[in-house]
Amino acid sequence: MNILLVPDEYEPISNYKLELIKEAQKVLDTNSVIFIYEKRSQGDRIFTQEEKLVLLGSAIPNSLSPKYIIDGNSFKDINTSLYENIQMQKEKHKDADLFLLLDSREFNRLKDSTDLIYILTICKLVLYVFPEDKEILERLPMTTHHPLLIANSVEISKLSKASIFNVHESYFSPLIIEYMNKSSECAIKRIKNHLSDSRFKHSLRVAGTVQKIHEIIELKDMELRYDSYIAALYHDICKEFSNEALIEIAASELGIFKFPHPKVLHGPVGAWYISKYYLFPKGTDILEAIAQHTVPSVNPKPITKLLFLADHLELNKKDRYPQEVYENIWNLIEAKDIDKAFSTLIAYCDAVRAKKSK
Repeated sequence: MNILLVPDEYEPISNYKLELIKEAQKVLDTNSVIFIYEKRSQGDRIFTQEEKLVLLGSAIPNSLSPKYIIDGNSFKDINTSLYENIQMQKEKHKDADLFLLLDSREFNRLKDSTDLIYILTICKLVLYVFPEDKEILERLPMTTHHPLLIANSVEISKLSKASIFNVHESYFSPLIIEYMNKSSECAIKRIKNHLSDSRFKHSLRVAGTVQKIHEIIELKDMELRYDSYIAALYHDICKEFSNEALIEIAASELGIFKFPHPKVLHGPVGAWYISKYYLFPKGTDILEAIAQHTVPSVNPKPITKLLFLADHLELNKKDRYPQEVYENIWNLIEAKDIDKAFSTLIAYCDAVRAKKSK
């Protein structure tokens, strides 16, 4: 019996990995495909154990031959090395021949460790080599006992670009894209990649404030709770774009030519950005809230009101308001009157803008 071991990190499984497995099956008659996990550092973690298991369960093919298996046991100890995970598989499948599927990037990360030597005493290597790494083929026979090689493919190499920061319909299944966009941990890693430390912390405080409002008003709509939290995390993703970039994108992509100040454009541009680059579905409440958090519409949806309030009321902005105004708005929230709290805040902001324009 042949078993193909597929190491995976704490990232959603992409079509790239699935295509590699298909190619491996052309050179190897595989009975089972087992996903095992190795976490490189705390900072690389995006999904919790439970989230990852659900994510993988929805991503892997429902196939009788080969059978796709998620090794949930490899989640139990996050410090378990790849070698130790493979050892565990050997103990479970004593009579099977184990094959380890790697691409040349993964191989290059592993080749300088002593683990590789021990791994190759337990299993054979199935390797996909990127064109830019072809020089490693000269060293492979000596270091890996003649691995099985997967033929290079332009399409597979293209799919390898998949990541939470680079999303395309061909990279992930629709279900995985939806899952990523509902993941708060994924959102946090994405915005951290875009924002300065101070702006990143502001976004986290806004998300925390919107949760605080949920609890105060005893919000029972769980979808609204979750969507407003995700919107809060993403709301300033384009805040630090230059004025020139905001104006250009607003004009060319959104047809916006009139605005009170370029910085208010980071709302609609942010909604456009996560729709284009992370494939958030157009027309969703999350996008509407992000687009309108700088300049709300006349009759905004509840999610927009929640985000607008949280953005203005997060603790570090307290000193921007007269004490009586800030406390009055929170008192209205305590009274569970979100509409009145929102209209009071809007009225104050409008009055401040009118005063500045004189």
